[in-house]
Amino acid sequence: MFLKEEKKLSFSTIAELLNRDPRTVWNIYQNACNKLGTNFYVHAKRNIPIPLSALCNRKLGMMEAAVFYLKKNGLRNKEIANALDRAERTISSLLVRLRKRGDIK
Repeated sequence: MFLKEEKKLSFSTIAELLNRDPRTVWNIYQNACNKLGTNFYVHAKRNIPIPLSALCNRKLGMMEAAVFYLKKNGLRNKEIANALDRAERTISSLLVRLRKRGDIK
């Protein structure tokens, strides 16, 4: 949402930056808008920058890539959950899935 709302980039430009399909980017944006209803930063509990390079890995989904990056940078599951506005058990489940696939140790 940051790239669309703050940087005013088109979905196709965002898709190129993230190595994703523009339809996927649009879908993620629409789901976030429906869930939040307003500007992303109003709801963000913690402003943790995640570089675009961390989200470009096509082996991982967007949420998986974000969690992988935050975990790799020393955040605890509870901190990741708060930053992404997700339940801690959701983050734990996602990390278990990443470990099973061998994406994270």
